[in-house]
Amino acid sequence: MSDQLTSTSELLKKLDQLHSAPSVAQGILRMTRDPEFNLRELAKLIESDPALTAKLLKTANSSRYGRSHHITSVQQAANFIGPRSLRLIALTFGIVETLARGAAAELYSAFWKRALTMATVASRLAADSKEIPSDEAYTCALLSDVGVLMLAQCYSEEYVELYKRTPHGPELMKNEREQFGFDHAEIGKILLERWELSEHFLVAVQNHHFKSPNPDHLESIVYASNLMADALWIPKSPNVVAAKSLLEREFDYSTDKFIELALDCRDKIQEGAEELMVPLDGEVDCNKLIEEARAQYLEDSITTSMEYDSLMSVIEGSSVRA
Repeated sequence: MSDQLTSTSELLKKLDQLHSAPSVAQGILRMTRDPEFNLRELAKLIESDPALTAKLLKTANSSRYGRSHHITSVQQAANFIGPRSLRLIALTFGIVETLARGAAAELYSAFWKRALTMATVASRLAADSKEIPSDEAYTCALLSDVGVLMLAQCYSEEYVELYKRTPHGPELMKNEREQFGFDHAEIGKILLERWELSEHFLVAVQNHHFKSPNPDHLESIVYASNLMADALWIPKSPNVVAAKSLLEREFDYSTDKFIELALDCRDKIQEGAEELMVPLDGEVDCNKLIEEARAQYLEDSITTSMEYDSLMSVIEGSSVRA
């Protein structure tokens, strides 16, 4: 094994040596938190990063927005696509792209498949509940696994090999801690803390693979989106049942609403990939998910019916004895 980094501070120091801090991206995040941000100052900041400027103009002129006139100025582009897309470009191109180099490039497609799925599901759950802004839920879920890219940057092929042979989830985190002393959720939280994101955002990232005893609403949404990422992409995943049960219990989702969520997210995941111009390997097969959800519904119905019959027999027996 390569030289072990014995603390998170050493890990972050090594990352800084590999890549300079994305100061422009961080500046965009800070400025757009204020709904009254100065567009001219924001444009000036973006223009200081030629690569980010090119990405913004390419996005604004993409077919997704259907403009008849070509946009050539940063200020016009920023005004046109809005603060949500600006933040996403800053996070994805300014930050995630910086991390997805070298050995981490091998995990780029897998990262985006999971990130976009989680973000899409989280945004929908937040919109339905109306307790958390959907943009905040989208961004938090999108960045939940950013620690994977960071570990790949710092440990190169050693980490990539571990990631490829281990199912994503608690088993991966266990192996990360055993081999490197850190897991990707812990490292992701620390990295995002450096980017000055809010505390409840950081906690949701840290706990996205585990349900904590008293989660806030954002944490519950991100955890549910993590379960749905497996349910949507992995045939016969045990997380189909876990996701369906959680959504029913905490979000009041019926089987039909669960299926509606899956179908809606399937289309929006692809739209998100096109908007951010990132690779997406394969497509969600909702037919298998729907079959599993309905089979689980039937099984639950039978179990409930049997429990009811058993309860009634006990009650009737008690009445006869009385």
